Amino acid sequence: MSSPPTQIEAEYQLDPLGDITLVATAPTEPERHLRASCKTLCLASSVFIAMIGPDSSSSEKRSSRINLVDDNFDALLLVLRAAHLRSRLIPFNISAEKLFHVAVVCDKYDLTDSVTPWAEIWIRNFKDVAQTSRYDRWLRISWVFQRATIFEKVTRRLILETEFDLAGNLVTEGGESFAEGIPDTVIGTVVLPFSSFR
Repeated sequence: MSSPPTQIEAEYQLDPLGDITLVATAPTEPERHLRASCKTLCLASSVFIAMIGPDSSSSEKRSSRINLVDDNFDALLLVLRAAHLRSRLIPFNISAEKLFHVAVVCDKYDLTDSVTPWAEIWIRNFKDVAQTSRYDRWLRISWVFQRATIFEKVTRRLILETEFDLAGNLVTEGGESFAEGIPDTVIGTVVLPFSSFR
């Protein structure tokens, strides 16, 4: 008689018939295993195609395991559930902080298309995001999900209220570190053209 599935296996089965294991690791967090579909991942993401696609020679493909490092696990799980069409497990409301981490995961693994319909619902629940205390995170969210109106509002505030410190880091007027998790390419595109006018 086979033993019942462990709590981790039951909770993180993205595909019960999945043929690949995703191993999520991050500092101070336990290692988690997710059973996933190789075909689904490749259909959803060019990053996964490079790792486990038919032309890949990576060690991940040979071992049927992919190590995913330093991701926010709740956001990662949410994005992968969307990619595997596990709609019943996806909430209609999430916090702005989780939405930011979802955007980071989507950008990192090229999974934006899988989440875009959900992102439309989540973003609709927020009003006046450019006036929030963590408006910087909405720069990443609007960039990833191509929300031009939000991007424009957040960019305008960024240009008026941030500056570079002596180390070349972007900071708020109060000296707080800005743009956690936002790629330098985004910051450079938005800020550098205007920095000479300050």
